[in-house]
Amino acid sequence: MARIYRDKKTGIYYIDYTIEGRRVRKSLGTRDRKLAELKLKEIEVEIAKGRLGFQPSIDKWDFFDVYSKYVKVNKSKETARKDIYVLEKFFEWVPVDKLDKITVRHVESYKNYLILNRGLAKTTVNIHLRHLKSAFNYAVKLGYLNKSPFESVSLFTIPEKGRLRIITEEEEEKIIDFLYKKNGGKKMVAVFKVLLYTGMRVGEFGSLTWDEVDFKERLIKIINKENWNTKTKRVRTVPIPEVIVDDLKYLKKVSPKKPCPFSAYYISEFIRDACLALGLEPASAHTLRHTYASRLAMKGVSLYAIAKLLGHSSIATTQIYAKFLPNKLKDVVDFAFGNQGEDDVRNLAELSEV
Repeated sequence: MARIYRDKKTGIYYIDYTIEGRRVRKSLGTRDRKLAELKLKEIEVEIAKGRLGFQPSIDKWDFFDVYSKYVKVNKSKETARKDIYVLEKFFEWVPVDKLDKITVRHVESYKNYLILNRGLAKTTVNIHLRHLKSAFNYAVKLGYLNKSPFESVSLFTIPEKGRLRIITEEEEEKIIDFLYKKNGGKKMVAVFKVLLYTGMRVGEFGSLTWDEVDFKERLIKIINKENWNTKTKRVRTVPIPEVIVDDLKYLKKVSPKKPCPFSAYYISEFIRDACLALGLEPASAHTLRHTYASRLAMKGVSLYAIAKLLGHSSIATTQIYAKFLPNKLKDVVDFAFGNQGEDDVRNLAELSEV
């Protein structure tokens, strides 16, 4: 049975009721008793509907609490964090309070908002939509919804890219200058440079500890842990270029617990915001990994070596960087099919390193 009561200090009325064995106490947001009694009747009707087999109308933030507990128990730490972050951002944006009032129209509008207002790439928006679909499917499973508003919403079709988005040296300078001017900018620049000059996945950097950073040998060890594994479950070592030694030492000073002081989402967010403010093509933390590999390829580093540095389980994954080796690849084809002149024949061993 539901009841209302008045807070003696604020004069605001609250409701107290139990549904499905769970006690709920929440503010009705009014000091008017008559209005509070009307809201009480509405909630009693909703409770009655639930008992008669109708779907109970749950507040979106109440569901947020339920779902947060569920993912923390049933999903990996990183996946749970992403699930919670994406759902929280959506609930902050959507202009309704009840979960069952969220419609397909809201979802479609949110897709537009993420692209036009937040500057997210369609690939990133698709990631958000997948997380949200999972949350709302769980709401259906619990009986809070008859049907998910995400059920009929399509993901964006992502055409195969003709080129990778990489950061040019000129863009790198502009982004670094922009970040330096922001509050906490020196930390942002250090993180930006470490990712750019090591090619680490942002999740790998986030899980890194200082024990795994060897300043003497200038090496970073990326290893599997009890609650975290590398994407390919393989351990690897990444060299530390001289250009970021000081940046890592600075991070050790300001972030003594772990090298990465930010979340993966925040890193991509400040990179994206910098590009948006500077009028550059959108980029994310993963763009820095592409840039690292592409610059190595342009310097003539073999795809085999790049695959080892990136931690790819198959060199086929690394083939996307072959386009940055146009001259060597042309030489390989010419050598194989006899299009070269006698003076142009290259050493086969050298060509096999591509």
